[in-house]
Amino acid sequence: MEFTQLTKEEYIEFTQKSTQATFLNAYAYIEMKEKNGAETELLGVKKNGSVIAATGIVYLKTKKIFTYAYAPRGFVMDYDDEEVISFFTENIRSYLAKKNVVYLMMEPFVLLQKRDRFGNIEGVTHHDRVDRLKKYGYLHQGYTVGISYANVRFMYVVDIPYATEKELFDSFERNARRGIESAKKYHVHLRKMTREELPEFYNVMMSTEKRRNYRGRDLKYYQDMWDAFSQIDGISYRCCEMNVKEALMTTSKEIRSLENEISEIKSKNENLSKKQINKIHEKENQLSKENKRYEELQNILDEKGETIILSAGMWYEYAHEYLCLISGVYEEYMNFGGPHMTHYAMMKEIVERKDFNRYNFYGISGDFSKEAIDAGVLAFKQSFGGHVEELLGDFHLVIQPMKYKLIMKL
Repeated sequence: MEFTQLTKEEYIEFTQKSTQATFLNAYAYIEMKEKNGAETELLGVKKNGSVIAATGIVYLKTKKIFTYAYAPRGFVMDYDDEEVISFFTENIRSYLAKKNVVYLMMEPFVLLQKRDRFGNIEGVTHHDRVDRLKKYGYLHQGYTVGISYANVRFMYVVDIPYATEKELFDSFERNARRGIESAKKYHVHLRKMTREELPEFYNVMMSTEKRRNYRGRDLKYYQDMWDAFSQIDGISYRCCEMNVKEALMTTSKEIRSLENEISEIKSKNENLSKKQINKIHEKENQLSKENKRYEELQNILDEKGETIILSAGMWYEYAHEYLCLISGVYEEYMNFGGPHMTHYAMMKEIVERKDFNRYNFYGISGDFSKEAIDAGVLAFKQSFGGHVEELLGDFHLVIQPMKYKLIMKL
């Protein structure tokens, strides 16, 4: 085996074929870091002239003076092959020591265990992979639970084996189907945004961050990611829009229909049965809701115009999946079904294009209790079916122990 620097072409060819391929270890991501001022390298292992392991390395500063190395989403290699792990680790440790690196940080895109959508473990677990890395000096940072807006440990994934849109729709729970039907009723549709519209996308994200009380990325981050991944058609920013004028017309027709139904029931008989009275009350309640909705839509039309953005999201179209890194919705428009239509439309694209086979909602906390910080968001994702994939977690490979201890204390 040979430890070596890799060319861009070698790195891309090897990583794109791997099941560990993700946007974070894509060459476009490494290149973006370099354009933003970081030193980067492509390192790997060859056997008989063929690449068998690879990683991008980004050199960063901690505490402003110490250098550490970051391998985005870990080494791309066989984590069950002890010989490869041993050889790569020994050589990269020596190599980074010469560059005065204190430690290497990585979080492999490798499965620890699969869970059903409610968090119950299914099938084989792979704690042996963690033990194997620890054997060669990697410090496991623990089986962490919680929200991370950097590198998630728990992902919510929906496989898309369906041949038709109807099969996909029928696979969802009732809440998801109702949300989608509501969006269709109010003429909500998903469309791609342009780079010039990223400030509007950012506004949706900021509104969501404020509601959920967290701080996310700045506008430059979204612009940088657009520039990096649009070159390989690997990213899209999309928004759900509503045609308010058409929604008003639909609501008006619904109001007239309910009024006619109520009048028809009342006209049949002066002595109405209990069943008929209940039916009238049901229709009157629906009519009251539709009248309020009509008034709401009219106010939106007067204040915002004929077309409004309800929600938005950012997707990576990479490694045979759509991965939704982030999505948000304006709180005042949540009841028009934008979030449901957003994810349904993206899943429907997977059904149509055939070469992709799964939809990745990406990060969840890994806390499946009712008290979880993301319990509501998890319930929303669960309504689309799917399962949970739990990854190994973060690891540190210490190069300079004394400096590393100092950093951890500061």
